[in-house]
Amino acid sequence: MAKKHAEEPGGGEGWLVSYCDMISLLVTFFLMMMTFSTSSKGDIKSAGVGILKGRGGVFPNLTGYPAGDAPPEPILNTIASALEAQRGVGGLENALALTPELDGLTIQFGEDCSFLPGSAELTPKLREMLQSLGRAVQTYTHLIVVEGHTDDRVRPTADHPDAEALSAARAISAARVLVEAGRLPPDLLQIAGRGSERPRRPNDTAVDRTWNRRVEVRLVALAARGGSANFGAGR
Repeated sequence: MAKKHAEEPGGGEGWLVSYCDMISLLVTFFLMMMTFSTSSKGDIKSAGVGILKGRGGVFPNLTGYPAGDAPPEPILNTIASALEAQRGVGGLENALALTPELDGLTIQFGEDCSFLPGSAELTPKLREMLQSLGRAVQTYTHLIVVEGHTDDRVRPTADHPDAEALSAARAISAARVLVEAGRLPPDLLQIAGRGSERPRRPNDTAVDRTWNRRVEVRLVALAARGGSANFGAGR
């Protein structure tokens, strides 16, 4: 009787395992997207806190920030209640927008919180909102990233030679208010100057460009505190 040849390495049905893993990831991804699309933006406890607990992402950490455990649930509930209360004060329902991310939650502000062209000075409304937000997150134990943005028509100046420098200056101004209002440790915050690379709206009209001259605050639930933030540099 002829001997059976040994099976070639890499043969068999090993491909099936990888295929099943891929299908599982795709199903999880589409379920996640369905959850996002059916959640009300105003429902902070279902959309916001759920994401902050680390349940919103398929992958554990795509941020590049140092990983850590999820924030304790009582702290998340406290933050959610404070943000929800702030949204209902003085007709400010549209002053805060919450966007779930793979690594946490992004907080966006209304049009009256936008910067003037070429300026890094906070508007009174933005200062007020940041002060309230600082008090709301004073018990938060994970990384907070303050991101500055510009429109696509930045004119270079001595203080702000390009869009990245101007956006970083805006983030620094906002971070100072958060730290002071919430008495937050400096190593809780990081600064990011995004320039014009991530517009909130197309830069087609003056109104749309106003929306793009902004700051956003990210609560990163899948990352521990990083190094100390530098609020003195322009970048």
